[in-house]
Amino acid sequence: MPSIMCKHASMQFLKRIREDRKMSQYEMATFLGLRPQTYFYYEKKAKGINLDTLDSVREKLGISWEELGKLIHQEVTEDRKKAKK
Repeated sequence: MPSIMCKHASMQFLKRIREDRKMSQYEMATFLGLRPQTYFYYEKKAKGINLDTLDSVREKLGISWEELGKLIHQEVTEDRKKAKK
């Protein structure tokens, strides 16, 4: 399965969702069925995610592809603005 990769994107949308739900990184990882180290990597350093994993995360969080797309677009836009400074 292909991965979503973006030169300017981190995976901060996961952090935003986690913080909105008032969850720790460990709680979010457990909720999503991911190893904590994997989740920490996605939130802090990853520049992409496998589509199967992203779909699983999206389903478990109960968000639509449209909503997820908006979150990712917002993040990419913000990261590009920061990169230009």
